[in-house]
Amino acid sequence: MQAFRLLVRLAPLTPLWILCPPAAAQSVTYELHATSDYVQGCYEPCDCPLTLFENLGGVFELTYDSATPDGFDHYLVDQVAWTIGTPQGPLAVSGSGSYSIGGQFALSQRLQLDLSIDGEPAQAFDSGLQIGGSSFPVIDLAISMNGLVCFDRVFDLNAAPLSVGSAHCTAAPNSVGAGANIKAVGSPVVAADDLHLLVQGAPPQTFGLFFFASNPTQLPLGEGFLCATGSLRRLPPPLQSDPDGNRLRKLLLSQPPAAGLLLPGSTWSFQYWYRDQAGGPSGFNLSDAVAVSLL
Repeated sequence: MQAFRLLVRLAPLTPLWILCPPAAAQSVTYELHATSDYVQGCYEPCDCPLTLFENLGGVFELTYDSATPDGFDHYLVDQVAWTIGTPQGPLAVSGSGSYSIGGQFALSQRLQLDLSIDGEPAQAFDSGLQIGGSSFPVIDLAISMNGLVCFDRVFDLNAAPLSVGSAHCTAAPNSVGAGANIKAVGSPVVAADDLHLLVQGAPPQTFGLFFFASNPTQLPLGEGFLCATGSLRRLPPPLQSDPDGNRLRKLLLSQPPAAGLLLPGSTWSFQYWYRDQAGGPSGFNLSDAVAVSLL
């Protein structure tokens, strides 16, 4: 995860979270989340059925490539290995391409992939330059062959770095969906100082707080569940989720409250507490939890 050191670039009135290029290129394995899907069929002005395939999964590799004077960081995408689940059986998707994020005044992103579906010749898929990307390293973009005109094929992708650790406990439903899920991404090696916490599915632009504890449990709290107790430590300050309900936090293992507790050989459960005024009488909820064994 050293490839994902974040900094704040100040633009007029708006702080933009963008990527700081790493000293050395490092490939990071990404996985598609369950919200990813594939659609094929006709968009306006043509007339034919649209077919949605919600069972899209798989992985790809993202590697930092270069930065350009226009403020963009560029990445190589390769080893695409996806599967589209269809009633007739799975379809394999392979390919490679590029991803760019940055901008001098407004944060923007673009994903371009050459993809082969079920062994067919590769076709070019492009998101076009889209405003957004504040949730990076989460990549949430739709790529298509024809820009949603007449017959098209569209991959709606939601992907994040491959997680470490084991999920446990329950994410209770909140005001925006099925609940907030937490994952640990990066390296569990303490000496690498490269472990991040990523929450998804929280109410957008609301404040929450990460914390950790030593003993897994499941106790009702607010509109959700407290998933860990024992030596519980908060990870201040409170942080605001982005417009998609995501939030990334780097664990500073050499600084309090992590220092002296998050040591090699120990296992800790991490969770996220967040405000949700519309979600119930308590006005707050919690994510599920992820247990990480540190090395």
